[in-house]
Amino acid sequence: MNRRVFPGIRTDSPPGGVTWWFKQDEIHAATHVHGGPEFIPWHRELVNRLEELLRQINPRLSLHYWDWTQDPRAVPNANLGGGAVGALNLFTPDFMGYGGPTSAPIGEPWLSAGYYVPGANPHRDGSGNPADSPRTVVRFVAGSPASAANDNAILAAIDFPNMRRSLEIVHNAMHGFVNMGSAHVSFRDPFVFLLHSNVDRLYARWQTDPAHPERLDPNVVYGSESTDARINSNIRPWSGAPPTTRPWAPPENQQVVKTYKHPTVVAPPRYDTNHPAIQLVVANFGYNAGGWRVERHPRLVVDLTGDRRADIIGFGNAGVWVARNNGNGTFQSPQLAVGNFGYDAGGWRVERHPRFLADTTGDGRPDIVGFGNAGVWVSRNNGNGTFQLPQLLVGNFGYDAGGWRVEMHPRLVVDLTGDRRADIVGFGNAGVWVARNNGDGTFQDPQLVVDNFGYNAGGWRVERHPRFLADTTGDGRPDIVGFGNAGVWVARNNGDGTFQAPQLMVNNFGYDAGGWRVERHPRLVVDLTGDGRADIVGFGNAGVWVARNNGDGTFQDPQLVVGNFGYEAGGWRVDMHPRFLADTTGDGRPDVVGFGDFGVWVARNNGDGTFQPPQLIVGNFAYIAGGWRVDMHPRFLADISGDGRADIVGFGNAGVWVSISI
Repeated sequence: MNRRVFPGIRTDSPPGGVTWWFKQDEIHAATHVHGGPEFIPWHRELVNRLEELLRQINPRLSLHYWDWTQDPRAVPNANLGGGAVGALNLFTPDFMGYGGPTSAPIGEPWLSAGYYVPGANPHRDGSGNPADSPRTVVRFVAGSPASAANDNAILAAIDFPNMRRSLEIVHNAMHGFVNMGSAHVSFRDPFVFLLHSNVDRLYARWQTDPAHPERLDPNVVYGSESTDARINSNIRPWSGAPPTTRPWAPPENQQVVKTYKHPTVVAPPRYDTNHPAIQLVVANFGYNAGGWRVERHPRLVVDLTGDRRADIIGFGNAGVWVARNNGNGTFQSPQLAVGNFGYDAGGWRVERHPRFLADTTGDGRPDIVGFGNAGVWVSRNNGNGTFQLPQLLVGNFGYDAGGWRVEMHPRLVVDLTGDRRADIVGFGNAGVWVARNNGDGTFQDPQLVVDNFGYNAGGWRVERHPRFLADTTGDGRPDIVGFGNAGVWVARNNGDGTFQAPQLMVNNFGYDAGGWRVERHPRLVVDLTGDGRADIVGFGNAGVWVARNNGDGTFQDPQLVVGNFGYEAGGWRVDMHPRFLADTTGDGRPDVVGFGDFGVWVARNNGDGTFQPPQLIVGNFAYIAGGWRVDMHPRFLADISGDGRADIVGFGNAGVWVSISI
């Protein structure tokens, strides 16, 4: 930054030829915004602009911060490289330079980089010209870092005036701890940006408190100081307001006129300690926005185009509507993609006609599969979020064709053979029926493959006995897993769409074996450890129970892994509190995600089938926090940003809301 210069020469008026680095000192010394309501947002603008300059040098760079509750001479538990962890001193000749207890020049690496020049003539303090180097930059470190209590008081402030006063007090004290000289010269020391990034980080965390969405509103965030003339003034010097500083003055005239209420100033940068934000991304698909109803209009969040970013799909009155992902977590306006599969368009009903998204052709893009009156209809994906006209491909599995009923006969669309093309599986009266995919998106006639797991064959009931398809052996082909009266039964996949006879694998998680109830105790079959073999997860009375897969399709005894998310442990209810398994960290192992009363709770996966204690990550999407209801507002976990981490997607009153995982 000290090798790149702004336009002009030092003898211009106002001076030109100032390096990118010395410009920071010029800006700060000339404006000196302290002690007022604009102190925090002005320094945010300064920090943001420095990061923009850094990224012109290297787009991958981000400006770091110093957590001032830690001593920068011995930051604990730091990543030292090569897998080593220990105390880290920031004041070394290859990073921040001198950090001793008495005032002395900051030394390397800054001296050889020209951040000051001993004996310089002319020099900054003699000429007053920002293009001239200072003769020295001094620093000393003496005293103690801030306390966690200091930070907590800042974050607990009820409004902006109280928050910014508390923050500036600690900021001033930290300038004394890491002493970089007076306010007029401190911005010659690179460490000052680590300090001010932390000021902005705390402001950003205060802003992103999910209980206070108004703190993201430019017209409200400053509270009683919103009408203060300083907040409503143009930001110096970048708006061109005096004192004039190039290039935001003649002759370059690169002024950007904005006040402290400008969205780019109010919007918090993405620090790793921010509370996740919640944003309205589509003003449709909602209870009020569009008149969508759970009992009429299924909605899903699925990647339709193969770009690894989920799109929004809704089965509305007029047919299937799609809002394509723009690739950055925002969405296009909904488009009618198929004039069928809808409440009016086709007469499809939730209580009669299940609808799915599944890849039937092997192109990696899901097709629409609907179980209608006459059988199974498929609308093939064109690859761009549009679909072909529906075709009747199986004259069975339907309300009239076969007499299949939602309240009696679960149906799934899953690849049974490992050819990447979904087959049709139905749990009928006589057992499990399969219609094999021919490899081209058409299907064979249904075959009875297991004379169990059925309404008559085994006495299985939707309201008592959940059934899943999941790979329990690691061969890439899903097995049938049923939670029956006596426990968990598994019928292993032979690899060709047929199955072995069911075996009782776990004497628990059942209607009689353990007293598990559909209306109280959700159960899932998911690979928790990354070994490619599904484990059993149950949300019981006492919390979350896991039966680990032994690696051969058999299971260990259930273990209580989280004393929460349960009917009694936490008071979680099926009709109030949805619970999921989803990878929120990108490590390939699903975490427990629960939508509780006061927000979204996550218990992170330790990688071995155990979990960390739950943490509240978003104060919204919940029964009390936000007023979300199971019978009105579907919620999902899906990767909409393409970073491999599950984001929260909720269909609320006003439309589709999203909280991106960070």
